[in-house]
Amino acid sequence: SREENQPLFNHTQMVSFEHIAKDGLKLTDKAYNLVLVGPTGAGKSMLTNLLFNRSVCETKSKESSAAVTRTFQVVQGKYTCDETITINVVDTMGCCDQYVEDEDAISHLSNAIFAEGSKIDKVVIMVSKTPISAAHKKALKALLDSLSYSLIKDNVIFLYNKTEKLDYEEKIALVERMGKDLDVDINHKIQVAKRDGMLEIMSHFKAGRAVGVDPANLDSEESKKTIMWLKEALLPQCASVLQSPKRIHMGEGCCIQ
Repeated sequence: SREENQPLFNHTQMVSFEHIAKDGLKLTDKAYNLVLVGPTGAGKSMLTNLLFNRSVCETKSKESSAAVTRTFQVVQGKYTCDETITINVVDTMGCCDQYVEDEDAISHLSNAIFAEGSKIDKVVIMVSKTPISAAHKKALKALLDSLSYSLIKDNVIFLYNKTEKLDYEEKIALVERMGKDLDVDINHKIQVAKRDGMLEIMSHFKAGRAVGVDPANLDSEESKKTIMWLKEALLPQCASVLQSPKRIHMGEGCCIQ
């Protein structure tokens, strides 16, 4: 197995890991903030590891039951696009599952990490099974409602994970099913600004996507394609995103439009 501080793959630059933030951290508008949400086992920890290209989070097979029930953790690092900026990846861990027992779990999470002036750049909704259970569907819809989803479609990405062994048609069908289960627009086109010299070039991708990597071979061609897509979709392409009016403005426990 790889040592904890060794890269998981060698084909592209990702976020440079700094530390896991201590409890009490409040997200600010000075950093690029990415929030991962989904049932336990959907692959949030693995996605965090891919974004930092190292084992910073234990995956489900290695987690203790105590770790699963934690509400969240914030992993911090630096990422260089046209400038070097701070990245916060919020792994909400057991929040989606806790909602089944406590419908205030989402507001508790919001109050724990958001302050007046906090901003979110991307919310990533992840599942790896369909149909989505009624309880998890209710939790994810409650989160989207609290964020006023219809107003922030450019900031929300829907990933159907662990599809590396499926063919194209199966992947499309699963993403469409996810969209129907959550009543969201998985075909919404999200614009991304890329820097090319002095120019900013706009590209776009669909909000819903099937993803999957081979954990035993993250340098394979298929794994490379997925990791490069995740990099382009989830990480900033230029530092000007921190001034974007499309960032989600948060108050304590709520989304401010």
